[in-house]
Amino acid sequence: MKKNQFPEMTPTFDQRVRQTLQNLPEQQRQTRRNPFKLMITVGIAAALSIGGTAFAASGIPEQIGQHFKLFFQPSQEKLVDDYAVTPEPGTLLAENEKYSVEIDSVLFDSSAKTGIISLHMHNKKEDGVMPFSLSRILPEFQGAGLLYSNFAECYGSNDGEYAFEVLYDSTTPEFGEDGFSGSKFYLDEARSTENDYYIEGAFIPGRDYAPDGALRLELLEIGTFYIDNHGVQRLASALTVTLPQPKAMPSLSSADGNVTLSQIGLYVRMENCCVVDDLDIAIVKLKDGTEIVLLDEENGINNSLYAYGYSFDENTGDEEAEYGPVSDIGIYVLGKPFVLENVSAISLNGTEYPLS
Repeated sequence: MKKNQFPEMTPTFDQRVRQTLQNLPEQQRQTRRNPFKLMITVGIAAALSIGGTAFAASGIPEQIGQHFKLFFQPSQEKLVDDYAVTPEPGTLLAENEKYSVEIDSVLFDSSAKTGIISLHMHNKKEDGVMPFSLSRILPEFQGAGLLYSNFAECYGSNDGEYAFEVLYDSTTPEFGEDGFSGSKFYLDEARSTENDYYIEGAFIPGRDYAPDGALRLELLEIGTFYIDNHGVQRLASALTVTLPQPKAMPSLSSADGNVTLSQIGLYVRMENCCVVDDLDIAIVKLKDGTEIVLLDEENGINNSLYAYGYSFDENTGDEEAEYGPVSDIGIYVLGKPFVLENVSAISLNGTEYPLS
C-alpha cells in the first residue's frame, strides 16, 4: 500500500470493522485520523426512557438549543441562530412499512464543511424494537471533559438494522457515484420513548463534496445489498430524505486562509502534519480576553462533536501524496457555543492565528 493511501471506506467495510471491534475485548481505540482521540467504546443494549417529552413545532425557534436539544443543552451558553433550516412538519419525511423518519432541523457551515442535523424516527409497528444498536464510551471516561462522552451512538450492527449516512453526488464518480460523509449520530435518551427516537448527528462531507452540493440522509439497511454501476457491492437504502438547501453561515479566517472558524466548525490546514492526530490544544480567544477551550488533550478536554482529517499532494492534488509537499486537513464539528463577532483569534498548539 502506498504512503497515505487507504482503502475506500464503503458502508460494507465500515460495518465489518464495527462488528469486529464490538467483539473484541475492551481496549483503547486510537488510530491515525480516528474521529475521537482516546475514545473507548463498547456496544451495549440500552433501555429507552419511557415517558420522554413529545416534540412540538412552534415556528422557527430563536436559539440553537431549541433546534438541537442534545448537542446544545439549555445549561450551556446559547447561540443566536438564524441559519438553521427547519422544515414545516411533515414536509421532509420518508417511511416504509416499519419506520418513518422526519427531518427536524439542519445546520450546515459551507466554509468548514461541517453540519449538524436533528431528526425524529417513529416505529410504526409500535413493538419497541429499535432500528439500530447503541454504543457508549466506557463509564470511567464518561463526563471526563469529552463533550460526546454521555451520548449513546446509534449505528447499524445486525441484519435489518439501519446505519445513518449523509450522502451526496461525488465529484469523482469514477470511484463511485455516492460520496460519504464522516458522521456520528446519537440518541437523545431524555426525549425518546419505546417507539419514538429523537436523534442528532454531526457530519463532515468528504473531499469529493462539491460546494453547495445537495445532501441527503440515507438509512442503509444492514444485510441488504445492491451492485452499483461500478460493480461495487453496497448497502441498500431503506429510507432516504434529501436535506434542505442550507443557509450560508458567517465565518472568520486567518490571513493565509489556512484556518477558518464558524459557530459550528473549525477548518485547519497544515503542511506535513496530521492535524487530527497532532492538534492537541485549540483555544478560541475573545476580544474581551476570555478564552474558550475547544481541545486540550493533556487535560482530557474535547468540545468537538466529530472530527475528520485527510492528506493530499500539493502539486497533484492526489491523496497518495507522493510527489510534492503534503497538506493535511483537519475539520471539527464544534459543540462549544460562542458568539462569532466576539472572537479575535484562535490558538492552535500555542501558535496564535488572528481571525477576521
